[in-house]
Amino acid sequence: MKPGTNIDTAIRRRRLEQAWHHRGLIVVESPPGFDADLFRDDLYALARANGVDVIHLDDPDDIDANRAPGLAVIDAPLAKGLRGWRDTVIARHRDGRATVVALPAGISGDVLAEEPVPTVLVDAYQLRMSGGDVVAAAAAADIGVSDGVADLIASLGDGWPAWVRACLGAAGGDRVDLAIDTITSAPFRRRLVRSYLHGFTDTQRFHLAQLAHFAAFTDNAATAIGGFGFTETVLPHAPGLYRDPAGRYRFVTPVDIELTSEFGLDPAIAEALAPVLAADGQVLPATQILIRAGLDTSAARFLESLPGRILDHSNQRELIAILRVLQPQFNDHPGLSLKLARAHGNLAEIAASVASCEQVVAQVTVPDPIRLEATIELLMYRHRTISQPEAAQRIADLHGQVDHLGGPLPTRLREIEAQILGQASDNATVSVAADRFTEVAAEWEVQQERLRAAKTLRGLASGPLYHLGRYRHGQERLAHASQLAVTQSFDYGITVGLKARFDALCGDLDAYEHSVALAQPVITESGIGWLEGSLQWAAAHAAGWRHDAAGVDRAFRNAQHMLGGLYDTDTGVVLAAEVATIFAALGQHDRARRCLAAIADRADQNRMEYRLAELIVTARAGGLDQAVLLWHDLDRSGIVPVDRRWRAQLELIAAGWAGSGTPTVADIEAEAARLGLADLPSRLAPALFDHDAAMHIHLLGRFAITTTEGELDLPTGQVPELVKLLAVHDGQMTIDAVCDSLWPDADIKLGLRRLKNLVAKTRHHLGNDALIRRPDTLALASNITTDIAEFTRASNDSVARQRNDAEAARRSAVTALDSYDGHLLPDDIYNDRINQRRRQLHLDAVRLLDLLSDAPAAQAPWLADTRRRVHAEDPATR
Repeated sequence: MKPGTNIDTAIRRRRLEQAWHHRGLIVVESPPGFDADLFRDDLYALARANGVDVIHLDDPDDIDANRAPGLAVIDAPLAKGLRGWRDTVIARHRDGRATVVALPAGISGDVLAEEPVPTVLVDAYQLRMSGGDVVAAAAAADIGVSDGVADLIASLGDGWPAWVRACLGAAGGDRVDLAIDTITSAPFRRRLVRSYLHGFTDTQRFHLAQLAHFAAFTDNAATAIGGFGFTETVLPHAPGLYRDPAGRYRFVTPVDIELTSEFGLDPAIAEALAPVLAADGQVLPATQILIRAGLDTSAARFLESLPGRILDHSNQRELIAILRVLQPQFNDHPGLSLKLARAHGNLAEIAASVASCEQVVAQVTVPDPIRLEATIELLMYRHRTISQPEAAQRIADLHGQVDHLGGPLPTRLREIEAQILGQASDNATVSVAADRFTEVAAEWEVQQERLRAAKTLRGLASGPLYHLGRYRHGQERLAHASQLAVTQSFDYGITVGLKARFDALCGDLDAYEHSVALAQPVITESGIGWLEGSLQWAAAHAAGWRHDAAGVDRAFRNAQHMLGGLYDTDTGVVLAAEVATIFAALGQHDRARRCLAAIADRADQNRMEYRLAELIVTARAGGLDQAVLLWHDLDRSGIVPVDRRWRAQLELIAAGWAGSGTPTVADIEAEAARLGLADLPSRLAPALFDHDAAMHIHLLGRFAITTTEGELDLPTGQVPELVKLLAVHDGQMTIDAVCDSLWPDADIKLGLRRLKNLVAKTRHHLGNDALIRRPDTLALASNITTDIAEFTRASNDSVARQRNDAEAARRSAVTALDSYDGHLLPDDIYNDRINQRRRQLHLDAVRLLDLLSDAPAAQAPWLADTRRRVHAEDPATR
């Protein structure tokens, strides 16, 4: 193989790109049996190709010299001690420069995890190679390989660079195909692997072979088999052994094949290791190893004894496969059927879950917790097929049987109650359901049922919160649910996919993009159409916020196709109604009408969503009179939640509605903010809300309020003091805090009377909509901007980008410092609240200046002026 040949594997290529763009510590391990030189050579070649010098550091004490520009390499860190290089690494990171540490074989980069700089670790998992990579390496080394031989090599499975070096080194001479054909044959692989295993005793090879029977294992399992000495001294030198991203060991395929063929699985070891694997979170491998050892009875008892919350964290497909093997053999173990029902339920396979629950009920004819659990699950699935009074009666009967038991059954029953209440038509009952869902989720967390807590929060978001229009609240609940579901990939995909939709509903497009990136790999791997459809649903909302009508149409068509049969249910009605409102907001009235026409024959499946969409589409298309009639019809029906009334009324006001009792725009905007919908009005009624800032408050360097017509002339006294107070506190304060700041010696009643007068006076000078008074808070209107908000936003963006995009971080720092015209409110030096905020903003500005310390010479005049403003004397210290 030619020196420096680039082995272009997907994993290595991604890690190489991450390392190249990283501005911190890059740790490259050299594990036994792996060749890290190839990765380092590729990284250095990439640096040189981009005009970046590769410098080798020798003296950890010469920190100033070590800060030189370029990609720095510490080749022998142990010679001076790993910690000896700490100050150099920190100094280079502050300068936005990367440092590579090449660790010798057997030394783990985990020891550097505590370094106070971001670290990229390149370990054996990233360095490993597959059979397909061998073919690529052969081609890169100008070794001709026929298609047949390439297929043979690719079938080898996992390999490692040392294996490739040996194979390609042996493939010399004129008959390349014959040579490669020889080295990829089973006898040659066996001889090569045995050469690596030479020197290990029979006992050591036996222990390694027992471990090789597992797909993956931890050092706990190794210690259980061979003892502590084996784990510490033998395992680190085992050939072809690497750690996967989960931190577990795996053997590469050639070594795995050789070891397992030499020594079979010992049943006694399998039975002893099952609890060790389970303790390490490897429940399914523990069960599988018992079955492979012929211990089916032990495997059945083992699975039946495990709490459901433990099995929830396993791969549900694999769990179902194992249960289907064991269940027919043990009809006297109904717990296995119940576990199977739960696994199917986790995958939203309702029919299969119902069938398993029915099997449990048939198997257990006497009152028993297992039968009760199956009965409760059946009610969960079937409550929509019976009347609400009948469902309520069944729930009451079940409460009498399970409430004295404690544990998961009463909680599960309350969850079903929440589901039923959430489907009520009156808003008060739906709100009660939302509270019940929240209580149930908390109970599941206390019981360590994390997955069930996540599913309950999903039910809360997609049920009551969605029905009530509380999208921001739903977004927050789903963010928490995704943290609970992270250990279960399928459920995590569902949760984050649903969160993407709520992110898009709220217009939070950065969060939407992040959620899609997390959900897409899981959902794509599942191959489940309705999950893909849920992402397309979210994409339609995101395209609407971007004013991309073609994108909305494309996402809508994709969602229809992927939802399949679900599109013919009330789910399809809700989707089409929402897309119609998006088209209407974009002025695409014909498209909006077509969406509604397509579902008109089944609009009664969700009359509220359909009628609300019809009202919005009609109002936006200019049919105000008809829209008002639709509104009165909706209003009388009592099916529109209080939270959604504002949406309809906003549309009517935007269309010119001015009937008696019409709320003001300020009233609706305040209500939207109270409900966490403050981002929605600009989308719902752009004519009212989609405009540039009407007012800007200057606080840095001076105090002034400017509008499009010039600077406002405010009276002296407490009007400007109130504006300053709110602006310094990000535009909002509690009523009590405002009164305490302005009138510290007045009692609360006197303070409230004074505040009422002051608010009226301030509105007189700034405009009636400038201040929003809520029951317990006072806020500036959303169209009023401040320079400290602009500074803070750019400053935070700079900090967030420093690790991964140094140039973008510098641009954001320049943007922030451009808005820093001086210290905050320099004339207000006797207000402790303002003084504290002034010091914090000053420290932030100084930090941003440090980031720009090596700015190009062309920026010198700007930098000098900025330093003057930032480093001016703090007025509070004069």
